[in-house]
Amino acid sequence: MAMYIVGADCGGTSTTVLVAKRSGEIVGRGKSGPGNYAIDGYDGVMLAVREATAEALAQGGLTWDEMLAQGAALAAGVSGTSIPGAIAKLEKGWQEAGFQTVAVSLDALIALVGALSGGDGAIVISGTGSIGLGQWKGRSVQVGGWGYILGDEGSSFWITREVLRRLLQGRDGIAPRDMALEQAALEHFHMERIDELIKVVYDVPINRGYLGSLTPVVVRLAKEGNSTCEAIIAEAGQELGYLAGAVVRQLDTQGEFCRVGACGGVFSAGSVILEPMQRALAEKAPNAQVTLPDFAPVVGALLVAYGKLGIAPAEILPSLEGSLKERRRNA
Repeated sequence: MAMYIVGADCGGTSTTVLVAKRSGEIVGRGKSGPGNYAIDGYDGVMLAVREATAEALAQGGLTWDEMLAQGAALAAGVSGTSIPGAIAKLEKGWQEAGFQTVAVSLDALIALVGALSGGDGAIVISGTGSIGLGQWKGRSVQVGGWGYILGDEGSSFWITREVLRRLLQGRDGIAPRDMALEQAALEHFHMERIDELIKVVYDVPINRGYLGSLTPVVVRLAKEGNSTCEAIIAEAGQELGYLAGAVVRQLDTQGEFCRVGACGGVFSAGSVILEPMQRALAEKAPNAQVTLPDFAPVVGALLVAYGKLGIAPAEILPSLEGSLKERRRNA
Protein backbone atom coordinates (compact mmCIF):
# COMPACT_ATOMS: atom_id res chain seq x y z
CA MET A 1 0.00 0.00 0.00
CA ALA A 2 1.33 3.42 -0.98
CA MET A 3 1.81 5.57 2.11
CA TYR A 4 3.23 8.58 0.26
CA ILE A 5 1.78 10.39 -2.73
CA VAL A 6 3.95 12.45 -5.08
CA GLY A 7 2.49 15.00 -7.49
CA ALA A 8 4.80 16.62 -10.05
CA ASP A 9 4.26 19.52 -12.44
CA CYS A 10 7.10 19.42 -14.97
CA GLY A 11 7.33 22.47 -17.22
CA GLY A 12 9.71 24.25 -19.51
CA THR A 13 10.86 26.67 -16.81
CA SER A 14 10.79 24.61 -13.62
CA THR A 15 9.50 21.47 -11.94
CA THR A 16 7.31 21.63 -8.83
CA VAL A 17 6.58 18.65 -6.57
CA LEU A 18 4.22 18.16 -3.65
CA VAL A 19 4.61 15.11 -1.42
CA ALA A 20 1.68 14.11 0.77
CA LYS A 21 0.80 11.29 3.10
CA ARG A 22 -2.03 8.95 2.21
CA SER A 23 -4.12 10.87 4.76
CA GLY A 24 -3.77 14.11 2.77
CA GLU A 25 -1.24 15.77 5.05
CA ILE A 26 1.38 17.64 3.03
CA VAL A 27 4.93 16.50 3.77
CA GLY A 28 6.69 19.16 1.73
CA ARG A 29 7.02 21.12 -1.48
CA GLY A 30 10.08 21.08 -3.73
CA LYS A 31 11.23 22.90 -6.82
CA SER A 32 13.94 22.13 -9.36
CA GLY A 33 14.96 22.85 -12.92
CA PRO A 34 13.00 22.46 -16.16
CA GLY A 35 11.28 19.20 -17.04
CA ASN A 36 10.11 19.50 -20.63
CA TYR A 37 10.50 16.08 -22.24
CA ALA A 38 10.91 17.49 -25.75
CA ILE A 39 13.74 19.77 -24.64
CA ASP A 40 15.29 18.19 -21.54
CA GLY A 41 14.74 14.57 -22.53
CA TYR A 42 14.06 11.51 -20.41
CA ASP A 43 17.08 11.98 -18.14
CA GLY A 44 16.33 15.66 -17.59
CA VAL A 45 12.74 14.99 -16.52
CA MET A 46 13.70 12.10 -14.25
CA LEU A 47 16.41 14.19 -12.58
CA ALA A 48 14.18 17.23 -12.13
CA VAL A 49 11.46 15.19 -10.41
CA ARG A 50 13.94 13.39 -8.18
CA GLU A 51 15.60 16.64 -7.08
CA ALA A 52 12.29 18.40 -6.37
CA THR A 53 10.96 15.34 -4.54
CA ALA A 54 14.09 15.11 -2.39
CA GLU A 55 13.67 18.76 -1.41
CA ALA A 56 10.03 18.17 -0.48
CA LEU A 57 10.87 15.05 1.53
CA ALA A 58 13.62 16.84 3.44
CA GLN A 59 11.03 19.26 4.79
CA GLY A 60 9.35 16.28 6.43
CA GLY A 61 12.60 14.70 7.61
CA LEU A 62 12.45 11.90 5.04
CA THR A 63 14.78 10.55 2.38
CA TRP A 64 13.97 9.17 -1.06
CA ASP A 65 14.75 5.60 0.03
CA GLU A 66 12.64 5.90 3.19
CA MET A 67 9.67 7.07 1.13
CA LEU A 68 9.95 4.20 -1.35
CA ALA A 69 10.41 1.65 1.45
CA GLN A 70 7.01 2.62 2.86
CA GLY A 71 5.32 2.61 -0.55
CA ALA A 72 4.79 5.54 -2.89
CA ALA A 73 2.56 6.58 -5.79
CA LEU A 74 3.49 9.21 -8.37
CA ALA A 75 1.50 11.25 -10.86
CA ALA A 76 3.31 13.71 -13.11
CA GLY A 77 2.13 16.20 -15.68
CA VAL A 78 5.04 16.60 -18.09
CA SER A 79 5.25 19.14 -20.88
CA GLY A 80 6.52 17.88 -24.21
CA THR A 81 5.14 14.34 -23.82
CA SER A 82 3.10 14.41 -27.03
CA ILE A 83 6.18 12.70 -28.54
CA PRO A 84 5.21 9.07 -29.26
CA GLY A 85 6.42 6.72 -26.53
CA ALA A 86 7.35 9.48 -24.08
CA ILE A 87 4.66 8.75 -21.50
CA ALA A 88 5.25 4.99 -21.55
CA LYS A 89 9.00 5.47 -21.15
CA LEU A 90 8.61 7.81 -18.16
CA GLU A 91 6.07 5.55 -16.48
CA LYS A 92 8.39 2.57 -16.88
CA GLY A 93 11.31 4.59 -15.54
CA TRP A 94 9.49 5.62 -12.38
CA GLN A 95 8.18 2.11 -11.81
CA GLU A 96 11.73 0.80 -12.06
CA ALA A 97 12.80 3.52 -9.62
CA GLY A 98 10.49 1.97 -7.03
CA PHE A 99 7.09 3.67 -7.27
CA GLN A 100 4.22 1.22 -6.83
CA THR A 101 1.74 3.27 -8.86
CA VAL A 102 2.60 5.71 -11.65
CA ALA A 103 0.54 7.96 -13.92
CA VAL A 104 2.08 10.34 -16.47
CA SER A 105 0.18 12.78 -18.66
CA LEU A 106 0.60 16.05 -20.49
CA ASP A 107 0.98 18.93 -18.07
CA ALA A 108 -2.26 20.46 -19.32
CA LEU A 109 -4.26 17.55 -17.89
CA ILE A 110 -3.13 18.13 -14.32
CA ALA A 111 -3.96 21.82 -14.76
CA LEU A 112 -7.51 20.77 -15.70
CA VAL A 113 -7.84 18.48 -12.69
CA GLY A 114 -6.45 21.06 -10.28
CA ALA A 115 -8.47 23.97 -11.63
CA LEU A 116 -11.78 22.11 -11.30
CA SER A 117 -10.97 20.02 -8.20
CA GLY A 118 -11.25 16.91 -10.35
CA GLY A 119 -14.74 17.79 -11.57
CA ASP A 120 -16.19 18.21 -15.04
CA GLY A 121 -15.74 21.42 -16.98
CA ALA A 122 -13.16 23.23 -19.07
CA ILE A 123 -10.01 25.27 -18.76
CA VAL A 124 -8.10 27.67 -20.92
CA ILE A 125 -4.37 27.88 -20.29
CA SER A 126 -2.69 31.08 -21.41
CA GLY A 127 0.99 31.54 -20.73
CA THR A 128 3.68 31.65 -23.39
CA GLY A 129 1.19 29.70 -25.53
CA SER A 130 -2.51 28.91 -25.22
CA ILE A 131 -4.74 25.84 -25.28
CA GLY A 132 -8.24 24.82 -24.22
CA LEU A 133 -9.19 21.51 -22.57
CA GLY A 134 -12.31 19.99 -21.14
CA GLN A 135 -13.86 16.85 -19.72
CA TRP A 136 -17.55 16.09 -19.33
CA LYS A 137 -19.12 12.80 -18.32
CA GLY A 138 -16.25 10.77 -19.71
CA ARG A 139 -15.68 12.86 -22.84
CA SER A 140 -12.44 14.78 -23.36
CA VAL A 141 -11.80 17.70 -25.70
CA GLN A 142 -8.74 19.70 -26.70
CA VAL A 143 -8.90 22.92 -28.72
CA GLY A 144 -5.92 24.97 -29.86
CA GLY A 145 -2.35 24.33 -28.85
CA TRP A 146 -1.14 24.65 -32.43
CA GLY A 147 1.96 26.65 -31.59
CA TYR A 148 3.08 30.22 -32.06
CA ILE A 149 2.90 30.27 -35.87
CA LEU A 150 -0.56 28.76 -36.34
CA GLY A 151 -2.19 29.42 -32.97
CA ASP A 152 -1.50 30.46 -29.37
CA GLU A 153 -4.14 33.19 -29.60
CA GLY A 154 -4.36 35.34 -26.48
CA SER A 155 -1.02 34.12 -25.12
CA SER A 156 1.80 36.34 -23.90
CA PHE A 157 3.69 35.69 -27.14
CA TRP A 158 0.60 36.63 -29.16
CA ILE A 159 0.15 39.84 -27.14
CA THR A 160 3.76 40.89 -27.74
CA ARG A 161 3.53 40.03 -31.43
CA GLU A 162 0.46 42.26 -31.76
CA VAL A 163 2.23 45.09 -29.94
CA LEU A 164 5.28 44.87 -32.20
CA ARG A 165 3.14 44.61 -35.32
CA ARG A 166 1.28 47.80 -34.41
CA LEU A 167 4.46 49.63 -33.46
CA LEU A 168 5.98 48.79 -36.84
CA GLN A 169 2.80 49.94 -38.57
CA GLY A 170 3.16 53.22 -36.69
CA ARG A 171 6.78 53.52 -37.78
CA ASP A 172 5.77 52.96 -41.40
CA GLY A 173 2.90 55.46 -41.25
CA ILE A 174 0.23 52.80 -41.75
CA ALA A 175 -1.27 53.48 -38.32
CA PRO A 176 -0.95 56.26 -35.70
CA ARG A 177 2.33 56.12 -33.80
CA ASP A 178 2.02 55.28 -30.08
CA MET A 179 5.09 56.87 -28.55
CA ALA A 180 4.35 55.77 -24.96
CA LEU A 181 4.06 52.11 -25.96
CA GLU A 182 7.05 52.37 -28.28
CA GLN A 183 9.23 53.78 -25.51
CA ALA A 184 8.07 51.13 -23.04
CA ALA A 185 8.86 48.32 -25.49
CA LEU A 186 12.31 49.73 -26.30
CA GLU A 187 13.15 50.09 -22.61
CA HIS A 188 11.95 46.57 -21.85
CA PHE A 189 14.06 44.98 -24.59
CA HIS A 190 17.01 47.37 -24.03
CA MET A 191 16.96 48.78 -27.55
CA GLU A 192 17.10 52.25 -29.06
CA ARG A 193 15.09 52.00 -32.29
CA ILE A 194 11.84 50.26 -33.07
CA ASP A 195 13.25 48.42 -36.10
CA GLU A 196 15.85 46.77 -33.84
CA LEU A 197 13.02 44.74 -32.33
CA ILE A 198 13.00 42.68 -35.51
CA LYS A 199 16.13 40.91 -34.26
CA VAL A 200 14.32 39.74 -31.12
CA VAL A 201 11.52 38.23 -33.18
CA TYR A 202 13.63 36.52 -35.83
CA ASP A 203 16.46 35.22 -33.64
CA VAL A 204 17.01 31.47 -34.13
CA PRO A 205 15.93 29.68 -32.08
CA ILE A 206 13.11 32.06 -31.19
CA ASN A 207 12.84 32.85 -27.47
CA ARG A 208 9.07 32.97 -27.03
CA GLY A 209 9.31 33.36 -23.29
CA TYR A 210 11.54 36.42 -23.61
CA LEU A 211 9.19 37.97 -26.14
CA GLY A 212 6.19 37.21 -23.96
CA SER A 213 7.83 38.94 -21.01
CA LEU A 214 6.58 42.26 -22.42
CA THR A 215 2.99 41.33 -21.53
CA PRO A 216 2.99 42.73 -17.95
CA VAL A 217 4.14 46.07 -19.39
CA VAL A 218 1.28 46.00 -21.90
CA VAL A 219 -1.19 45.16 -19.13
CA ARG A 220 0.07 48.03 -16.97
CA LEU A 221 -0.31 50.50 -19.83
CA ALA A 222 -3.79 49.17 -20.59
CA LYS A 223 -4.83 49.77 -16.99
CA GLU A 224 -3.39 53.29 -17.24
CA GLY A 225 -5.62 53.99 -20.24
CA ASN A 226 -3.33 53.44 -23.22
CA SER A 227 -5.81 52.82 -26.03
CA THR A 228 -3.52 50.58 -28.10
CA CYS A 229 -2.82 48.32 -25.12
CA GLU A 230 -6.47 48.32 -24.06
CA ALA A 231 -7.46 47.11 -27.52
CA ILE A 232 -4.79 44.39 -27.65
CA ILE A 233 -5.57 43.01 -24.18
CA ALA A 234 -9.31 43.09 -24.92
CA GLU A 235 -8.71 41.22 -28.18
CA ALA A 236 -6.58 38.67 -26.32
CA GLY A 237 -9.43 38.12 -23.87
CA GLN A 238 -11.88 37.75 -26.74
CA GLU A 239 -9.70 35.14 -28.46
CA LEU A 240 -9.41 33.17 -25.21
CA GLY A 241 -13.18 33.38 -24.74
CA TYR A 242 -13.76 31.97 -28.21
CA LEU A 243 -11.26 29.20 -27.43
CA ALA A 244 -13.19 28.38 -24.26
CA GLY A 245 -16.49 28.50 -26.11
CA ALA A 246 -15.25 25.97 -28.65
CA VAL A 247 -14.30 23.59 -25.83
CA VAL A 248 -17.68 23.91 -24.11
CA ARG A 249 -19.63 23.42 -27.34
CA GLN A 250 -17.66 20.29 -28.21
CA LEU A 251 -18.21 18.90 -24.72
CA ASP A 252 -21.96 18.99 -25.52
CA THR A 253 -23.04 19.89 -21.99
CA GLN A 254 -26.73 19.97 -23.00
CA GLY A 255 -27.11 23.43 -21.52
CA GLU A 256 -25.85 22.47 -18.07
CA PHE A 257 -23.72 25.01 -16.22
CA CYS A 258 -20.05 24.63 -17.12
CA ARG A 259 -17.08 26.17 -15.35
CA VAL A 260 -14.12 27.40 -17.37
CA GLY A 261 -10.96 27.73 -15.30
CA ALA A 262 -8.62 30.53 -16.38
CA CYS A 263 -5.12 29.11 -15.89
CA GLY A 264 -1.72 30.60 -16.64
CA GLY A 265 0.26 33.78 -16.16
CA VAL A 266 -1.66 35.92 -18.66
CA PHE A 267 -4.71 35.87 -16.38
CA SER A 268 -2.79 37.67 -13.65
CA ALA A 269 -3.86 40.75 -15.64
CA GLY A 270 -7.24 40.40 -13.93
CA SER A 271 -10.46 42.00 -15.13
CA VAL A 272 -8.96 43.71 -18.19
CA ILE A 273 -8.63 40.29 -19.81
CA LEU A 274 -11.18 38.22 -17.87
CA GLU A 275 -14.14 40.48 -18.66
CA PRO A 276 -13.73 40.44 -22.48
CA MET A 277 -13.07 36.71 -22.22
CA GLN A 278 -16.38 36.19 -20.42
CA ARG A 279 -18.27 38.31 -22.97
CA ALA A 280 -16.84 36.28 -25.85
CA LEU A 281 -17.55 33.02 -24.03
CA ALA A 282 -21.17 34.06 -23.44
CA GLU A 283 -21.61 34.53 -27.21
CA LYS A 284 -20.61 30.93 -27.88
CA ALA A 285 -21.69 29.14 -24.70
CA PRO A 286 -24.20 31.09 -22.57
CA ASN A 287 -24.21 28.30 -19.97
CA ALA A 288 -20.48 28.72 -19.18
CA GLN A 289 -18.70 30.95 -16.68
CA VAL A 290 -15.04 31.92 -16.42
CA THR A 291 -13.64 31.25 -12.94
CA LEU A 292 -10.25 31.29 -11.30
CA PRO A 293 -8.71 27.82 -10.76
CA ASP A 294 -9.37 26.05 -7.47
CA PHE A 295 -5.83 24.71 -7.17
CA ALA A 296 -2.47 24.82 -8.92
CA PRO A 297 -1.57 22.08 -11.43
CA VAL A 298 0.72 20.34 -8.92
CA VAL A 299 -2.31 19.76 -6.68
CA GLY A 300 -4.06 18.36 -9.73
CA ALA A 301 -1.18 15.89 -10.05
CA LEU A 302 -1.72 14.80 -6.46
CA LEU A 303 -5.43 14.28 -7.15
CA VAL A 304 -4.58 12.12 -10.18
CA ALA A 305 -2.26 10.00 -8.01
CA TYR A 306 -4.90 9.61 -5.30
CA GLY A 307 -7.38 8.64 -8.01
CA LYS A 308 -5.09 5.84 -9.16
CA LEU A 309 -5.32 4.52 -5.59
CA GLY A 310 -9.12 4.64 -5.65
CA ILE A 311 -9.34 7.79 -3.50
CA ALA A 312 -11.76 10.34 -5.00
CA PRO A 313 -11.10 14.11 -4.94
CA ALA A 314 -14.10 14.76 -2.67
CA GLU A 315 -12.68 12.27 -0.18
CA ILE A 316 -9.16 13.70 0.05
CA LEU A 317 -9.51 17.41 -0.80
CA PRO A 318 -10.64 18.57 2.67
CA SER A 319 -7.46 17.16 4.21
CA LEU A 320 -5.23 18.41 1.40
CA GLU A 321 -6.70 21.90 1.45
CA GLY A 322 -6.45 22.14 5.22
CA SER A 323 -2.82 21.04 5.16
CA LEU A 324 -1.96 23.49 2.36
CA LYS A 325 -3.56 26.37 4.27
CA GLU A 326 -1.65 25.44 7.43
CA ARG A 327 1.63 25.43 5.52
CA ARG A 328 0.88 28.90 4.12
CA ARG A 329 0.10 30.21 7.61
CA ASN A 330 3.36 28.82 8.96
CA ALA A 331 5.50 29.97 6.04
